[in-house]
Amino acid sequence: MGIVTERDILSRIIVPGRDSRRVKMKEIMSTPLIMGKVSMSIREAAKKMNDNNIRHLVIVDDKLTVKGLVTTTDIIKWMATNADALGDLQKYPPK
Repeated sequence: MGIVTERDILSRIIVPGRDSRRVKMKEIMSTPLIMGKVSMSIREAAKKMNDNNIRHLVIVDDKLTVKGLVTTTDIIKWMATNADALGDLQKYPPK
């Protein structure tokens, strides 16, 4: 299982000049699929994304059913509207 993102399309089709009509998803998808649980905190999601150098985190339940997708943009928007919670996030040092 994998995911195809804008970064995959740019780096694996556009930049090398491949014909997108002939490219199969399995050729360009990022694997393995990094997933987060619906029960994880925003901080845990951000850390998982940072640790894995990804900008999209597929969120699943305990049965591995996809429940959503969290992006770096989602986390930034959440931070911007929850300024009081930033104190907790500021304790997390970047690599």
